[in-house]
Amino acid sequence: MTQATTLYLVRHGETEWNASERCQGSLDIPMNDNGVRQAQLAGDALRGVAFDAAYTSSLGRAQQTAAAILGSSGLAAVQLPALSELSYGDWHGLRPAEWPNDTGARWRRDPWSVAFPGGESLPVLRDRVIPEFRRIAANHAGQRILIASHGHVNRVMLIHAMGSDPSMFWEIEQANGGVIELTLTDVDAQGEGATWRYVFPKPETNAAAG
Repeated sequence: MTQATTLYLVRHGETEWNASERCQGSLDIPMNDNGVRQAQLAGDALRGVAFDAAYTSSLGRAQQTAAAILGSSGLAAVQLPALSELSYGDWHGLRPAEWPNDTGARWRRDPWSVAFPGGESLPVLRDRVIPEFRRIAANHAGQRILIASHGHVNRVMLIHAMGSDPSMFWEIEQANGGVIELTLTDVDAQGEGATWRYVFPKPETNAAAG
């Protein structure tokens, strides 16, 4: 019988830009006091999990979140630039309501069709995230893995693992400090034998700012 691989996908704690709905994407915006508290609460929710490995994006807010979860376990998270958030390019710092034309509405209606000037699109994000995700899962088959990263990164990984329609992108709630448990019985079989659930907190309205 194949031993299950369990990945805990965690979104970083809140930043001031999250709170003001500004798109921070690949910029290294630090967590605020509330974000630090959220990361600690995520750590409390995962206190009973003995992680075999941990990974984080190259952005400080994700690294700090991982550190809060790992605590005094002695396990250090490996930083992977490929897990950094979607780049909004020239539109970093803007709110979706400030994007030109009808881009904000299109981002909510069909996010996969939007390419950010000087930045990325979701297909580009997927192409850099998924190979790393598959490598992590394959290298740690049967183990428990922490991945502390970002809202859009987590959505892309979950959609891939479940073999889901990309249109469910906004249906995946990603509160700051939120934890999703993803269990795979075959890291290469999208959706077959895969299950997921929210560990913490209860689903809330998601944020578009990454």
